[in-house]
Amino acid sequence: MATQGKKVALIEQSPQMYGDTCINIGCIPSKTLITAADKGKLFDASMADKTAITTRLRKKNYDTMVGANVEVITGSAKFIANKEIEVKTEQGTSQLTAETIIINTGAGSVVLPIKGLAESKNVFDSTGIQFLPTLPKNLESLVAEISA
Repeated sequence: MATQGKKVALIEQSPQMYGDTCINIGCIPSKTLITAADKGKLFDASMADKTAITTRLRKKNYDTMVGANVEVITGSAKFIANKEIEVKTEQGTSQLTAETIIINTGAGSVVLPIKGLAESKNVFDSTGIQFLPTLPKNLESLVAEISA
């Protein structure tokens, strides 16, 4: 739309998510870690590779958007009228009005209602496990979501 001369704003809650799920916490980092494991790489080197790749792709995605004249805003938004949204950022609150508003909210993990599960410091969703500081000695999997 921006390449067609339209004014475009992209609102993302976190600069760590520019580029969306696939680049940051989905297929790219998971496949990077799987490939590293298949090659017998050590944990620290594998995590460093994952971080380097996701950081590079996140920056490339951000630069592509800005280069296409997209206003990238870090914040949250909610509808306040049919064609108007309120945007909250660290700098304050503003309103944006548009004929066309595209919603791509994404999704988060749902913690199953199993006693003690939400309180455990040793239970991770598909995002949290990608940021472990050390390799666990043991790992069990309870799959309740689909993640590439």
